[in-house]
Order: sequence, then structure tokens, then C-alpha cells
Amino acid sequence: MPRPLTKPQASAWAAAQPPTDNQPTAPALSEADRVHAPRAEPAGASALGDETPPPTLRGAARERIVAAAFKVLAERGSHNTSIKEIAKAAGVAAGLVHYYFASKEALLLEVTRECSRRYRDEMASIPLPEDPREQTRTLLHWSKDRGLTLPDWYRLLVDLDALALRDAALAKEVSDLKREVRAHLCGHIAAVEGRLSRPLGQSHTAYAAVLMAAVDGLILQRLIDPEFDMNAGFSALESMLIALLEQRNDSDDKTA
Repeated sequence: MPRPLTKPQASAWAAAQPPTDNQPTAPALSEADRVHAPRAEPAGASALGDETPPPTLRGAARERIVAAAFKVLAERGSHNTSIKEIAKAAGVAAGLVHYYFASKEALLLEVTRECSRRYRDEMASIPLPEDPREQTRTLLHWSKDRGLTLPDWYRLLVDLDALALRDAALAKEVSDLKREVRAHLCGHIAAVEGRLSRPLGQSHTAYAAVLMAAVDGLILQRLIDPEFDMNAGFSALESMLIALLEQRNDSDDKTA
């Protein structure tokens, strides 16, 4: 005979059920949201210790919470968003959000962590030409297009950075995320350098940090000022990088 649910398990089960007529329904996600909104992993150990919901109740509600948080936090910002509003958008009880995430900042971090994984996966899947200059152009064009089509993702990054400036624990987590992205970029930089006649002259990590700062900075300026010419900024960045590659590849035809 199945063991009866404990009170916390019963509460979690009730909160995870589909919304009724009296409960708000999660808004439909656009095609872009469905592709890029994070997919949360099934929950592991909970804040309630041994009072973990049965496995069949995990995952679906948590996934709705993280996807709704992505949409609401990106649109309104962390300071203007409450756990209650995220729960309403997800169509679950606020208590279930607290069950999975200790704070709003923890939820924001989980959203950003999952988006970062997708960012790295997408970058790794880009077909790159062999020529170092064309590789550089391809990656820059991909970054620019991403900034134009996924502004919500970059708004989340800016919000997370601002919170990390005032929270030491969060700062460590954000630093780890940025370190992972830099490490991924280092792989691309190493591949480019391997096709040059001379080394780039600085560490791969240093170049990765500069690229992240330049790309994120251009996109941030566009988010703040819609009239900012981001295309011109990326074109200037591309020219500087191509000039550097040509200096390190003197034997090549520089007209490419």
C-alpha cells in the first residue's frame, strides 16, 4: 500500500497541479521564448530536507517556474519583480517557488546559469570556416545577431551583474559563470591562433575577457539607447581584430 504523503509533500503536489478556473494560467510563450527560455533540471535535495516531493511531481512545476522567471525578470527587472508575480506567471503557488529556490536572487541565478549553458552550446554548434579572419567575422556576426534577437537575455545579465556588486555570495557565482564563458571562448581563440604564423602575443584568457567586454558593452549601449548604431560598433571591432590577425599572419594575403 503506498505511503501517505506528508503535509509538505501534499502541499507541493497541490501547487504543482495544472491551474483551475480560479487560478491564473501561465502566459503562452512565443516561439523565441520556447527556444531560449531555460529548461530547468529536475529538483534534487530540497530546502525541506527529507520532505522531498515524489519524483513524479518534480520537474514540471520547477520548469514552469524557471521559464516564467526568465520572462518576467527580463521584462521588469529583479527590483520590480516579486516571487508572488513569478508564481502567478508560472501558474503555481508562491510557496512552491520558495520550495525550490531560497530567494529571488537564487532563482535569477538559476535562470542565468541555464541560459549560459545554452549560450555555450549554441556557440559550439556554429559551423566555422578554416580561415582565421572568417572565423572571427562569423563569431562576431553571430554575437551581434544574438544581441538584436535576444535582448531579454542581456537584460538579465546586466541585472545579475548589478546584484552581484552588492552580494559577495552572488558575486562568486556570477564570477564562476563568466569564467566558464571565458574558458569556452579560449577554445575558439586557440583554434584561430593555431592557424597563424605567429602567436597572438597575449594570453587566450586576456583576449577572451576583452572580447566579452566589447561585445557585451556594445549590446548594452543598444539596450539603453535604441538609436545607438550597434552595427557600426561591431564593424569597428571586426576591423581591429582582423588587423591584429593580419599582423600575426604576415605571410598571408591581406586582402581577404
